[in-house]
Amino acid sequence: MSFRFLLVVGLLAVGWFFWQSQVDPTRQQCISVEDDVNWSFRSFRNTCDEPVYVRFCQKLSMGELGQLFGMDTGDWSCTDHNATPGQSFMTIKWTHEQSSAASVVLSTSRYAFGSCRIGYRVVFVDEGNFKCEQ
Repeated sequence: MSFRFLLVVGLLAVGWFFWQSQVDPTRQQCISVEDDVNWSFRSFRNTCDEPVYVRFCQKLSMGELGQLFGMDTGDWSCTDHNATPGQSFMTIKWTHEQSSAASVVLSTSRYAFGSCRIGYRVVFVDEGNFKCEQ
């Protein structure tokens, strides 16, 4: 293969990637998840150089436990964030094998989030899967 051919293919690939990142409103790759194992916290941060819209939904262990006893608890609780570059927008109580019993009771049992370009909104299709709509 000639150098020119490889150069053209490389430029087309870079152009395609740049074009896709501008066209596709999904920004899930912008969200980093950081764990503080000592305190059983999980934090979420926007790592992109642009602001993103995030819809974060969670269920609390205590609420789901209440459902077992017939209480009207345990539903999804959702919040919306316009996270600026580098901003941590959510911290939840999360558990791991070394967590205390109190941490388990106070923790988030399940969570889901979606991230889109500003101007789009997250619409969950089913648990964990979403699309970005204007």
